[in-house]
This record gives sequence, C-alpha cells and structure tokens, in this order.
Amino acid sequence: MPSRSSTFASGLRTSRGRTSPSLAGCGSKRSGAKTVGGRRSPTLAGPTRAVSPSLGSWRSTRRTARPSPCTPPYRSGNSAPTERSRALVHTVYVHRPGRGLSKLASPDEVRRALGEADATLWVDLEGRSADSDAILGEVFGFHPLAVEDAYKERHRPKVEDYDEYLYLIALGLKPGATLEDVEFFEVDFFLGERFLVTHHSGAAEEVQTTRAAVERDPSLLARGPVWVAHALLDRMVDRLRPWAHRYLEEIDRVEAQVLGGGDPLERIVRLTGGLQHLRRMALVQRDLLGRLARAEFDEVPDEARPFFRDVVEHLAELVDALDVQREELSAVFNAYHSLSSHRMNEIMKLLTLVSTIFLPLTFVVGVYGMNFDNMPELHWAYGYYGIWIVMILLAGVMTLYFRWRRWF
Repeated sequence: MPSRSSTFASGLRTSRGRTSPSLAGCGSKRSGAKTVGGRRSPTLAGPTRAVSPSLGSWRSTRRTARPSPCTPPYRSGNSAPTERSRALVHTVYVHRPGRGLSKLASPDEVRRALGEADATLWVDLEGRSADSDAILGEVFGFHPLAVEDAYKERHRPKVEDYDEYLYLIALGLKPGATLEDVEFFEVDFFLGERFLVTHHSGAAEEVQTTRAAVERDPSLLARGPVWVAHALLDRMVDRLRPWAHRYLEEIDRVEAQVLGGGDPLERIVRLTGGLQHLRRMALVQRDLLGRLARAEFDEVPDEARPFFRDVVEHLAELVDALDVQREELSAVFNAYHSLSSHRMNEIMKLLTLVSTIFLPLTFVVGVYGMNFDNMPELHWAYGYYGIWIVMILLAGVMTLYFRWRRWF
C-alpha cells in the first residue's frame, strides 16, 4: 500500500496536468494589501484590497475551488517532484461537525473540503517543493507576491490584508540560537475565515507541539483557524520569554569576571549584539500582534482578541525585561571601561614616578660624563664611590617623599 505522503504527491501531480495561467494583470492586486511592519509600500493602481479569484469563488458560490489566474510561474505544469520534495512534510487537518478531526491525503480532498460550508482546515507546509507550490498557488490561489514572500527568509514580521485572508509573518527562535548569536526562523500564516495555511522552511518544535495539541483536542481547530494561529503564536512567544532570565544570569557572570580583573570585552560586545537583535524582533512582533488584538481585521473575531492581547502583554514584558538587561549590560561595560582606565592610570603613575626618580640621577651622570680637563672630582680617588652614594641618597629621599605623599 503506498504511503500517505506518496499518495499526496501523486494526487498533486494528477491535479497539475495543465499549464499554470499567465500572471498578466495580477500586479495590481498587490496594491490593495495593507502592510504592517513590512518594507513594501503599494504604488500600483488597482482595487483597494487584494482578493484571490479562486478563493473568492469558493467562498461566494461554495463550489469546488479552481486554479487562480494569478498562479506564480514557479514550475511547469508537468514537473515531477524530486526526492527532496517527497521528503517534505505536508500535514492537512480538517474538522467537520459531527465527524471530528481527520487528515487529508490529496489536493482534491482539500479542494472538496474548501467547498464545504462547515469544514475547517489547517494545512502545514515545511520547505519548498512542487507540492507546496501547487497548494499555495493552485488549491488556495494565494496572491503570487505573498507566496513569493513566504518562500523568502530574513523577512521582518508583518501582516497584509488580502480581504479574503490575512498574510502574516512571525519569527521564532531557532533551536541552535545562543545569547551571542540570536537566530530566528520564519513562520508564514495565511489566515482565512475557515482555513489556516502555515509555512516554514524547516522543522519547528512550536509547530510540532501545536499539531500534537490539535490531535489531542480537535475542538481547538473546530473553534476556528484563528485559535490554532493563536496557539502557535503563543508557543513561539513563550519560548522567547526565558531568554531575559538567561541574559541576566550571563550578565552576572560577566560582571563577576570584570570585578575579578578579567578581560571579557569581546563577550560583552557579542552579548550586546545578541540582546539588541532579540529586542528589535520582539518590538516589531509586539506591534504586529497588537494589530491583531485590536478590531482591525475581520479574520480575528471579538472573542479571540483578548487572547492575542495576552500574547502582546507577554512580548511587552519581554521587551521591558530586555531593556533592563541592556541597561545592566551597559553598566557592566562602563564598569569594565572604568576599571581598565584605572589600571592604565596606575601603570602611568608608576612609570611617571620611576621617570621622576631617574631624572636627577640622569643629570648627575650627564654632568660627570662631560669631557672637560678641569673637573676636580674626576681625579679624586673616591669620586666614583661618592657619585654612587649621592645617587642612592637622591633616589631614596625621593622614594620616601612620594611614599609620604601617598602617590604609590
């Protein structure tokens, strides 16, 4: 019996036996997208909101979804998935009243579920493949520029309103992130009234735990896709919160090293960079989720907004804690700089005292080093010993004087 993943890939290949439509005329749809936290400002003329033709068709007529005329030209219609494509994870959950939670194994099943008035779906895609192109571009008909953004890494968190769905980018901590090198992974959300599509480039623990939560409690998806999105975002934010305490512990260790006479300057600089990077991300994500917590998007119902406000409060607490850690790290750096300056001053003081002591001795040696014939001391039998006694007395007296003045 073929595996579920192979059946899914086979179904997608069957459903793609035609050439993707042209993208001509699709650029104006992007102009209506409302962007928060992003870098792109709309300039093209067109409708006030970006609406996916295929998405609007199944929602308005409740018939089987059709391929979007704006399908991005990522592949030819007959391309076969590679071995890497088959290995990628595609998880599709659907909840129907009275029938509970089930998994879908082919794009045709997804299409039929989209046409059902009472079906709620969550599609989770990991990585990029011909399969994910078909799901995003053909089955759901998302805007090609939104799909392009989903495949690109290094985006800032943002939200765009495409009328029939929201496109949201959120960031979470990579498993290998360190205090000095904070790295993030990106999760893309396509949130509609009855569906949620998530995409991420690699395995994410937060996504896996959310999938497990949905399987344990199908009512999470039955309440609506926005609740699944909230559960995933809440897990991503909760994983950030302990980092403020981790920075505090590391700052205490660095401070002890500074007071102990160590030289942790490089460590301080790297910690400052990591903390600033995490703080900037938390600030942007706080503002982004704040938009979801307010009555700005129809996809987020009134009863869900208090839960998003709770996530925003967690991010606000994280930002406040990171601000405190940043000030403490700055204080540690200032202490290191002060101690370094103090040590340098002590060194300069010692060198100055030594130079001052040798100044008269150098004068005496210079005088008696001149080649004059009429210098009586040069012919004195005890002149050499007398000069040594004079120089030792001078050095001793000056040293005692400096000690009496507490200059060293």
